Amino acid sequence: MNRLLTPDNPVMQFITKLACTAYLNLLWFICCIPIVTAGASTTALYYVTQTSHLNKCLCTLKIQ
Repeated sequence: MNRLLTPDNPVMQFITKLACTAYLNLLWFICCIPIVTAGASTTALYYVTQTSHLNKCLCTLKIQ
């Protein structure tokens, strides 16, 4: 059971990527509520997603 909860487990890596993606999408949605900032928030979402893909690290927020 302990091996299931380790961060190196593929299941936990998938759950972490899924949670970070949901967090980024929530931030994007909140920042797009004023229509004026939709372009800037979309650009920021694209930049963070592209940077995290190139660095092989999706989550910039460390959850402890």
